[in-house]
Amino acid sequence: MKEVIVSPGGMKKLREDVEQHRADMAIVANGNTHAAIGAGQFVDVKSHPTLADGVYRNKLTIAIEADAALSTENMERMSSGALNALKAEVEAVLDTKQDALTIDSALNSTSTNPVQNSVIKSALDTKQDALTFDNAPTSGSNNPVKSGGIYSKIGNVGDVDLQSQITSLSNKVSNVINPGGLSNNERYLAGNLGTVNASNIEDFVSSYGLSTGNFKDIYPGCYIQIPDSVANTTWMVGGLDIKHNSGGTAMGHGAEFIPRNAGFAYGTKMNDVDTTEGGYNSSAMKSYLDSTLTPALQTVLGSHLLQQSVVITKSVDTTKEAMYSAFSGMASDWAVTYAYAVLMSEVEVYGSMIWGGPFDIGEARTKLPVFNFISPVEFDRGAFWLRAVVSNTAFAFCGNIGQASYAGASSGGLYVRPLIRIG
Repeated sequence: MKEVIVSPGGMKKLREDVEQHRADMAIVANGNTHAAIGAGQFVDVKSHPTLADGVYRNKLTIAIEADAALSTENMERMSSGALNALKAEVEAVLDTKQDALTIDSALNSTSTNPVQNSVIKSALDTKQDALTFDNAPTSGSNNPVKSGGIYSKIGNVGDVDLQSQITSLSNKVSNVINPGGLSNNERYLAGNLGTVNASNIEDFVSSYGLSTGNFKDIYPGCYIQIPDSVANTTWMVGGLDIKHNSGGTAMGHGAEFIPRNAGFAYGTKMNDVDTTEGGYNSSAMKSYLDSTLTPALQTVLGSHLLQQSVVITKSVDTTKEAMYSAFSGMASDWAVTYAYAVLMSEVEVYGSMIWGGPFDIGEARTKLPVFNFISPVEFDRGAFWLRAVVSNTAFAFCGNIGQASYAGASSGGLYVRPLIRIG
């Protein structure tokens, strides 16, 4: 590349000088005479003593191609090429610029344009001249808080014994839920305890303390699934140790379970005919529970299905006026016997006698705690048999709206809902 840098005002003079000396130019610099400038030579005249200031001094630098001697034509070509190159560079830079500035009228996070002064001022006017710090955390304040203020509030958290705080809080909550130390029977929990079968019955009884009476995490309302071949239903805790020490032979610790819904074996009768002769002890219902349901449950629960010492009616005085004076017949004696599954008494459901007499209560003398929290038909509006003798022909039942009622011994349309004990 040939490069010429000259002052604009000296271009004409430069050309004249080149024309004058194109055959043989002698330049005197620092008092010495130099040879003629040939091809490929470089001349620096920034200190030439004969050049006037402002004309050539510090202005002229000529690079001459190796194949061309200094001439007017070379000078013109070099000057023109340098100017064209400069022009091209300037145009390339200018091509990247806007023809006219675009000024934004609002702040924009993605724009590269300048923005109006008034917009910047308006934005700055909303800012604090100096930050205001709060000395302590203050509700509703948008100001930052000094470090000391934060530390005074939370700085000693790490020194607190969190476990003791949790224990204290747990005790307070426990006192609210269990004021005065309520027993498990005085609480209700509809908790699903899972399926109980032959492989896990031992763990189930042990985990919840059923055989020791140290009941843990189990309450009236808790329920389990027992997959036997007869009932195959969900059983709900009716109470805990309700029959403990009751019966002709004192019963041990255990949980009383009843079907959570209306029961099973819909349509099963108390007797094949409308008679209460022999009381509940001689009924077809008791025979069904003893010979059909019990073996099926024992297959699943084994020895943890507890035998109950029950006191049940065994005879009826057909001449005696019933609790309802329009009927004749009332239970007149009881038998102390054993059963693994037995129908509930009226007292266990309602808390008192309704249609039956004193002999119908027997060992089932306590209302099941679960019925202090829910109705007998809470989960299923189905009628189910009770064991009380109402008359010569009828037994008691709980109706589908929870009412105390009765029906002939051979009536269908009712469920079987017995009580069992597990421990």
